[in-house]
Amino acid sequence: MLAKKLRICKKSDFGKIFKSGSRSSSSLIKIFWLKNDSLKCRFAFIVANSVSKKSTVRNKIKRRLRAIIYKHIKEFVPEFDYIIMAQKPSVEADYQSVEMTIVDQLKKYKLLNG
Repeated sequence: MLAKKLRICKKSDFGKIFKSGSRSSSSLIKIFWLKNDSLKCRFAFIVANSVSKKSTVRNKIKRRLRAIIYKHIKEFVPEFDYIIMAQKPSVEADYQSVEMTIVDQLKKYKLLNG
């Protein structure tokens, strides 16, 4: 579980990231990011009702996303806020393919060290 100080909670922060942040998209996920004022990374995960009507499926996807981020937390470039949004095909995707997609997208934009 991510610590509270590593989470994005305020609606205004979401708005800033969506409005003026950068984005990357794939068939499985979308990633939004924006430089913040602190020395820490913060994260938010979004799985919309359009991905799945079942809350158990949406929660499973969120748990997977959190686990992937927690696994790679030390590799992130500090001073950024990230929003990770699941797409509909992520329901059928396995853990490894989602992890590989996230890591590849973050490395492509030099947001992940290593």
